[in-house]
Amino acid sequence: MAGFGAGPALTIVHDEWNINAMNRQMTNSCLKILLLSFLGFSCAQKNSDTLANTPPIVGEFVYVSNVNTSGSALIDSISGFKINSTSGILEFLTPLSTNVGNDPYDLVMTPDGKYLYTSDSGSSTVRQFAINPYSGSLTPLIPPILSSQGPIPLAMAVTHDSRFLYGAIDSSPGLISQYQIGADGALTSLSPATVSTSDRAWFVALTPDSKFLYATIYDSPGEIAMFAVNASNGTLSPLTPATIASTNQPWHINVHPNGQFVYVTNYGSQNLTAYSINQTTGQLALLPGSPYATQSNPIGLSIDPLGRWLYIANSSASARSISIYTINSTTGALTLAGIQTVSGGAYGLEVDRTGQYLYVANHLSNTVSMFTIEQTTGLLNPMVPATIGSGTNPRFVRLRR
Repeated sequence: MAGFGAGPALTIVHDEWNINAMNRQMTNSCLKILLLSFLGFSCAQKNSDTLANTPPIVGEFVYVSNVNTSGSALIDSISGFKINSTSGILEFLTPLSTNVGNDPYDLVMTPDGKYLYTSDSGSSTVRQFAINPYSGSLTPLIPPILSSQGPIPLAMAVTHDSRFLYGAIDSSPGLISQYQIGADGALTSLSPATVSTSDRAWFVALTPDSKFLYATIYDSPGEIAMFAVNASNGTLSPLTPATIASTNQPWHINVHPNGQFVYVTNYGSQNLTAYSINQTTGQLALLPGSPYATQSNPIGLSIDPLGRWLYIANSSASARSISIYTINSTTGALTLAGIQTVSGGAYGLEVDRTGQYLYVANHLSNTVSMFTIEQTTGLLNPMVPATIGSGTNPRFVRLRR
């Protein structure tokens, strides 16, 4: 072995090992990293989880706002469900519901799935919760309740990066509240805390890149308010002009996943208006063929994540239906694909992240309808069972998008 220089080489390595203690520590660390990698861990993941305390989401959860008709805060609640990853059927969480304040109108989850917020329109407050990524249970943040920035908070929207939240305020003139979402999920008001709209703000929606925000102005004649979002500090600035006309009593508003079109249900005029978005200015323009007829009293509106189909909840007792439209992703035009009956007064509805399932809050039957979506037509097939119980008078159903 000496002929191959083994002896001197070993001696040199030994001397360098003794001299370079730091290299020895680094070598030990590398050995540990290799061992962790072999066992299926990574240092980056371990450090990330330790610093942010953010375990991975292991389930997709659905939450529904329930309004007791007597207005009692002891009964008004949020129902929680987990989506069965195989069948899409909803399964009750434990506990089944979380009590909230008087008349919880809307609720919204952050896109990262960590936090949930409710607007208690009867008590003019906003409630904030952390979501357990394993069980889906809700834990109040500190503080658990915030005073709203206006008399009646309604619908909310969160930016795609989970940094800012905006809420519609039903006042005259109307307001849009502005909040920053802290690292712990707690909301703090921006400066200014609100921006004004021409009249009662009802629903809000953001473009997928959160560059623009649009709000329905409910009173007749209806309008859509348009804002630019400051990417740095989250504040809203009205566009010029600041509004575009809609039809009577615009309610729910949604933006197509490609960021090019906006759709609005008009409760009072029984139709749906569709707009194109100027990609530079954010201005809306009415699409040819708009408005589109719906059935009675349309409220909820949801678009599948791939932008293929649009679903509208027709809320009246006579309709009890979901209108299904095919979307032309190039022009934004809609074509009626079918009508699906539901058990009792569809109010709010939502397509899941995979585009396979649709869930509908039925405010007249205290249930949530569950459907699978045909991936070639967008038509709906009731699951078995077709419904699951919710609280009293369920309004909106929300999940992570």
